[in-house]
Amino acid sequence: MKKKVFIIHGWGFNSTSYWIPKIKEELEKLQYDVITIDMPDTETPIIDNWVKVLEKVTKNKSNKNTYFIAHSIGCQSILRLIEKSQSKEKIGGILFVAGWITLKGLTKEEKSIAEPWINTPVNFKKVNRLISRLVCIFSTDDPYVSRKNIEFFDKKLNANIIKINKRGHIDKKNDYKIILDIFNKFFKK
Repeated sequence: MKKKVFIIHGWGFNSTSYWIPKIKEELEKLQYDVITIDMPDTETPIIDNWVKVLEKVTKNKSNKNTYFIAHSIGCQSILRLIEKSQSKEKIGGILFVAGWITLKGLTKEEKSIAEPWINTPVNFKKVNRLISRLVCIFSTDDPYVSRKNIEFFDKKLNANIIKINKRGHIDKKNDYKIILDIFNKFFKK
């Protein structure tokens, strides 16, 4: 069975933003079936709307041949998708890029948009049971993602933590090289 990779963009972006097209192209060369997803209301993301789109696209059939790569709020969406899953099968792997549970450096308007994402709990025990491997990439100078997130993903979800120097929110086109190298290191066939 061919391995599938779903790529989910972050807040304010879409499937053609930053490193997504290049990651898609490179993974397709490696014979993965890659699906990039355009999430709704990207400037004002709503949990239920994003999870519904993911449920529709993935058809709730994630298994050992399913992989996710997500950026920023897209990481939250994947956690919430897995939490709602009725599957007993583990997901092959997940790569979170600049993922977060809490945020810093937001404007008042951004805080009001992020608040439901920050304050709506996730059943991390269930999520942890359904993930074969979680890898999280964090930048040392991310303006939004604090160090508390690194500790959280390490302790609550047993993630492999990768810290990279001075890449901001890891949302530049050339960041694809780092992301692809890490994906291949942990998940290559």
